[in-house]
Amino acid sequence: MSQTVLIIGVAGFIGSHVAARLCAAGFDVVGLASRRPADIPFARFHIGRSELVGALTAAVEGCDTVVFAGGASRPGSAMRSLGAEIDAEAGHLLDTAEICATRGAKRFVFVSSGGAVYGPTAVGRIPETHPTQPISSYGLAKLVAEHGLRLIGARTGMKVLSMRIANPFGPGQIVKGAQGFVAALVQAARTATPLEIWGDGRVVRDFIYIDDMSDAFVAALRAQVGDEIINIGSGTGALLADIVALARELSGRPIDVEYKPPRAVDVPRAVLDISKAHRLLGWRPTLSLRDGLRMTLMGEGVGLRG
Repeated sequence: MSQTVLIIGVAGFIGSHVAARLCAAGFDVVGLASRRPADIPFARFHIGRSELVGALTAAVEGCDTVVFAGGASRPGSAMRSLGAEIDAEAGHLLDTAEICATRGAKRFVFVSSGGAVYGPTAVGRIPETHPTQPISSYGLAKLVAEHGLRLIGARTGMKVLSMRIANPFGPGQIVKGAQGFVAALVQAARTATPLEIWGDGRVVRDFIYIDDMSDAFVAALRAQVGDEIINIGSGTGALLADIVALARELSGRPIDVEYKPPRAVDVPRAVLDISKAHRLLGWRPTLSLRDGLRMTLMGEGVGLRG
């Protein structure tokens, strides 16, 4: 029996790719966003925002599962007041989840952060059981949202799943403020504009190609996993400076870098342990950083070597 899945924030980079992958896997996908992304065969689509109760209740009607891929703040954005961040991000998410539960949704999947919630760590790969000590308002809001969802699930019986995503990248990602290092790198390669890096390029991050990440959502919904927190990443770290060097090699372009003072919101290393995802979902990423970066650089018909 096919699941009907509502994706909130379906016009964004993550939401649109998850929607396309779920449609291809046979799910009935309902979209809610302020604009309709092209080339996705939605079962239904609702123009609107989840902040509007009428739009949300209409969209969630008849949906078994809700995937929340929305959110307004960015991982590297300047820290606004903690109260404002939590109210804007976690508060809205939890209001949305409660409405979905009352309208009959059986499962709620939250796109959380695979780096910001943990904060600085001393381990090679971070398991889900690692202590969480976020150093940004963004990470704190994600963590508050996770705990709030747990309480909502306990009170309503709706299963909740927090997917802690590493740094997704791929064709079609656009640069939004401080988010999307690979997107900014691709833009620098295509436009011959300098790439800004905060720090000396020795920051280590976990990058996952968007199709691999989307396949993890397909696996989670097929397995009907709930009441869990699961890391979704590559399980491999890469220095930002090394990724720039790889992009120069693959694109054939001399990418200039402007180094900026390090930011207080950036942890020096964030690489996820993804063994739980393999154990519970039977999922593993299949694309290397090199192949994913090559596909991203050549995405949307742009041949950089020409």
